[in-house]
Amino acid sequence: QTPAQPQPEPPESSVARGERLVGEKCAGCHATGRTGASPNPKAPPFREVGKLYPPEHLAEALAEGIVTGD
Repeated sequence: QTPAQPQPEPPESSVARGERLVGEKCAGCHATGRTGASPNPKAPPFREVGKLYPPEHLAEALAEGIVTGD
């Protein structure tokens, strides 16, 4: 009998990947849920960032990773 081969992990959906990245990279400063205040009072809730800044201007910054000194 041949040992069972491990099944590969299914590919992560783009939504799941985005949620994971926001949790890892943004949630330390920004509120990332539908409600609630940000841990850092100077950081707008992530749900409002697209209202404050045109998303097309954020694409490159988000892809490279935004780092602030605050």
